[in-house]
Amino acid sequence: MEYNWNTLEVEVYNSLDNNTDVVYKVNYGVSTSDNSFGVTLIKEQELDISSITEFIPFEDLTDETVISWVKGYLGDSGVVAVEKEADELLSKTSNTSIKTLQ
Repeated sequence: MEYNWNTLEVEVYNSLDNNTDVVYKVNYGVSTSDNSFGVTLIKEQELDISSITEFIPFEDLTDETVISWVKGYLGDSGVVAVEKEADELLSKTSNTSIKTLQ
């Protein structure tokens, strides 16, 4: 199964330790699909910003950088767990529907 991780939005402190727009929370999506249906699992990750060693200015951030932070906080087992959750959402969603009684 293939997974596409994307940053949806970030929450920032306007100013912190002489830096501006310091990202402290990431809202992200993990998308997956089968041959006929796709889903995006929406998650959020708070970041530990208590000891920033290499600050990256907000305007220089990329989706790849932010997602690498998220995956770093999750660790390998956390990444696998999120992807499994996306698989479960796909399975449930592709096998359900809404019907109206008449």
